[in-house]
Amino acid sequence: MKLVVAFNAFKGSMSPIQAGEYFIKGWKSVRGGDEIVHFPIADGGDGTTDVWRYHFGGGVIYVGAHDALMRKVEVPVIITRQMAMFSMADVVGIANLSRNERNPRITTTYGVGEVISYLVKKGIKDIYISVGGSATVDGGIGLLLPLGFKVKGKSGVIEKARGDMILYAYDVSLPSSFPKLNITVLSDVKNPLCGETGAAYVYGPQKGLRGEDIDVFDSALRRWAGIVERKTGVSIHDRPGYGAAGGIAVALHLLGDVKIVSGIEYILEKAAFKEKVGGASLLITGEGKIDRQTFMGKAPYGVAMSFREVEKDGKVIAIGGKVEWEEINWHVFDAAFSLVPGPISLPLAMRNAPVFIEYMGRNMASALGNK
Repeated sequence: MKLVVAFNAFKGSMSPIQAGEYFIKGWKSVRGGDEIVHFPIADGGDGTTDVWRYHFGGGVIYVGAHDALMRKVEVPVIITRQMAMFSMADVVGIANLSRNERNPRITTTYGVGEVISYLVKKGIKDIYISVGGSATVDGGIGLLLPLGFKVKGKSGVIEKARGDMILYAYDVSLPSSFPKLNITVLSDVKNPLCGETGAAYVYGPQKGLRGEDIDVFDSALRRWAGIVERKTGVSIHDRPGYGAAGGIAVALHLLGDVKIVSGIEYILEKAAFKEKVGGASLLITGEGKIDRQTFMGKAPYGVAMSFREVEKDGKVIAIGGKVEWEEINWHVFDAAFSLVPGPISLPLAMRNAPVFIEYMGRNMASALGNK
């Protein structure tokens, strides 16, 4: 029997690679003769850097930068020839902030600009950025400061990096000389920049936006996009994907050519997923939480749909740390299971996730009989 094991991150407990390794260990303890394709997945959110290196290789360097609250961090960056890839979550990630620290009036993308600045000085012009898990809603305006751009308000140049820069920005001037970059944004959402399905309304509240601030930031993002459109000639308003990561792709247009792609679709294509899984009768996938958002472009949905294109009679089983059963699209998954064995506290569940997923692998294999 041939099966595919393709997990996304179980946020806070297991990386995509770790989840697959533990599951396979359990499965092989019962059915050691099966052919298993281990294909870790990511969609631009947590775990994308590890998954990228797993499939595409490259060396890792650590770049000094600042997080969303301007605290020092070391950011892992993958370098392959003249290409670099890094994750916003490692720079200005929301997971690095306590709930009380989440405030888009303060959180800034300045650190992202620091990483880009380092890469530019190294002569690297092809940059891939996974943008899931950010703590910012500043339209990427903060990242421009360490790159030499001048952001102007009504009272002059704005020099302090804060999220609320975007509320007062009315113009931006480009450095006298700046190399044109090719930037690919790996995203796990398709939301537009503004409006009821945009960055401020949909993702702002989880990043700390409250009450009237949601509308204030939505209006500011719209104005900021207009400024960048006039500078670059690029159409931004109402285009899908610009709502990702607080609208960071808006500012990136000032640095060169920007392409927004589905993180999972890009990885599946470039890592030749369809070529590797032919002949498999079963796909095991999953992530920390399976709910409505899973079926809006997240990694388990993407890998399931790609698998069904190759093996129309193949079965897809999903595993989630938490499963919202009523929100599952049963045309995508044939079955779904919760990772935890019963009522349990969240800290205990996350701490024991490796044990639970190995146990799940052993149990599923046992259901098919020894081999």
